[in-house]
Amino acid sequence: MTVQKDLKERLIDDIEKLPAHTKLPSRTELSAQYYVSRQTMDVVINTLCREGYLYALRGAGTYVADPAANIVMGGGLTRRTIGLVLPTYGINISSQLEKGAVEEAARHGLNVVCCVTDHNDRKQKRDDGYHEVEMVMTRIDLNDYLTFEKRQDNRIVLSSNYGFLPLGKKNLVYQAALIMQEYGAGGVNIHIDKNIPVSAGLGGGSAD
Repeated sequence: MTVQKDLKERLIDDIEKLPAHTKLPSRTELSAQYYVSRQTMDVVINTLCREGYLYALRGAGTYVADPAANIVMGGGLTRRTIGLVLPTYGINISSQLEKGAVEEAARHGLNVVCCVTDHNDRKQKRDDGYHEVEMVMTRIDLNDYLTFEKRQDNRIVLSSNYGFLPLGKKNLVYQAALIMQEYGAGGVNIHIDKNIPVSAGLGGGSAD
């Protein structure tokens, strides 16, 4: 394993533990902390910025990127696509609000992805820690793509076009593959082509 590849993996492990927009130490301090040269640190930090793990502000430092703000757009989405989460006021009213928001956004050249939900913290949590929710769903031209390739060993290997997506045991696709192995499935390579915005309440992770 090269020094840069090892450093990149170590940085990603540490970055994923930090809240979005956390400011990192200076590159000189990071070089000393990870026992690498400043040049190596510059190369890896710049790579992580391009891949969406970090972002840099000239004269202000380097920060942890927000996964929801750095999704690689696809499936018809553009940077002028916004997500809208609406509380449920009854199916008819919520549908009218959604329609009005979509029409108004269109007049400003914006696309809208809507999620209508009734989330009430006063509801008792289920045994798994989640709340029951009621949602009004509508079909939209937006989806993720999963590609599967059988492996000769029993490993589960995930990859994605989206740099900030966790690809280990925290990923729901990985967990589903583990359950499949309990029923006799073997190793598999799974590529997730991510188009549904992360943390947008659109159920992309669960659907995958």
